[in-house]
Amino acid sequence: MTYAEARAWLDRFVNLERRPDPASWTTLKLERVERLLALLGHPERHGRVVHIAGSKGKGSTAAMVDAVLRAAGCRTGLYTSPDLRSRRERMRVDGQPISREEVALLVAARLKPAAEAYARAAHGDSLTFFDLHTALAFLWFAESGVDWSVVEVGLGGRLDATNVVAPRITAITSLSLEHTAFLGSTLTAIAREKAGIIKPGVPVVCAPQPPEAMAQIQRIAADRGAPVLLADGADPVPDGAFVELADGGVGQRLRLAWDDGTLETLLPLLGSHQAVNCAVARTVLANLARRRLALVTRTALDAGLRGVRWPGRVQVLERAPWLVLDGAHTPDSAARLNETLALFPHRRRWLVVGVARDKDLEGFLAELAPSAAGLALTSVPDHPRMAPADTLAPVASRYAARVAVTPDPAAALGLARTWAAPDDLIVVTGSLFLVGEVLTMLQGPAA
Repeated sequence: MTYAEARAWLDRFVNLERRPDPASWTTLKLERVERLLALLGHPERHGRVVHIAGSKGKGSTAAMVDAVLRAAGCRTGLYTSPDLRSRRERMRVDGQPISREEVALLVAARLKPAAEAYARAAHGDSLTFFDLHTALAFLWFAESGVDWSVVEVGLGGRLDATNVVAPRITAITSLSLEHTAFLGSTLTAIAREKAGIIKPGVPVVCAPQPPEAMAQIQRIAADRGAPVLLADGADPVPDGAFVELADGGVGQRLRLAWDDGTLETLLPLLGSHQAVNCAVARTVLANLARRRLALVTRTALDAGLRGVRWPGRVQVLERAPWLVLDGAHTPDSAARLNETLALFPHRRRWLVVGVARDKDLEGFLAELAPSAAGLALTSVPDHPRMAPADTLAPVASRYAARVAVTPDPAAALGLARTWAAPDDLIVVTGSLFLVGEVLTMLQGPAA
């Protein structure tokens, strides 16, 4: 089997990332992936696990934890979603994505035979795209002999395919209204789903939350005897909120609590929300060190955080004018992005915006558009979740005087470049799907 054949086989399965169906939420259950993993010999039980849920920042937090554990000498597996330029990005060992050859070999020799055995057993339901990728990640991590798997939840937590692990620690990053058709229309309901990853007796690190969300998390943790650790100990250094890096990126200086003292480090991710994510990661790592589960030292913490790279999150691709890509897609994440963009030295701001059909476009644009000189509205060709560009115009016109509709992302970016002067800022945002499309357009397909 070739990589192309393995990918085509995986594409045969229902992919809720591309075609979300709220009705399917009632049928989601862990039994599918549990049965598949049993057929594979339970690779998810290999090594130690950090499990991370949340509405915002869970991927960034996972990347930080992974980077520090690697700096501490651990062999790590990192599982995240969605991908930007290649599905192989979803699973990494020691920072490197799975190779095409490994995908082809594992699908042909292990995953496909197990899925066929599952189908023959006629359990009454079908495996999904995410079930299979989750199983593939655990299989590869086990065969690679990782010490730690850092696992980001895909959707929700309670019924997410990743919730088959037995973690040594869990974490819940910032919560906000998102995926309401699946998770519920209140923060209490969303917190209930996210807190589904909390395991009996296993510590849970929690970012600052709205009161109703925190109350739900604390109630579930108490019911399960899980200690709640409130994330803290990461504060921006005065005048250190914007640092230009040698590789062309940006970052910020943070002061972290560690070993009864403080450590000043440089995080190559910008924004106060990333300082909060770093506080979650620091609290996770401090707990692992305190319990002697991982030999995380001050040196490893500093080196790991300085080495974090997480594309598509306030990612600088060009200058004069600045070109920044960010996957913000909710009103809350738009507010954080707006705050972060204020750190950039620029005269005017131009937005290239594309959003998914199920997102709160009104709330998103209400946060970002008033401060922009103009918007180029676009979409992602052939992506069923993306809203057509022309359907965004009526809402966008209420918040910005200059609005253009350009369905092709390349043309939309080109238009923004004609608008922008060298000292302006162009921001591509609204969806990680759009960010991935533009990254691929500018940097080429992933190797």
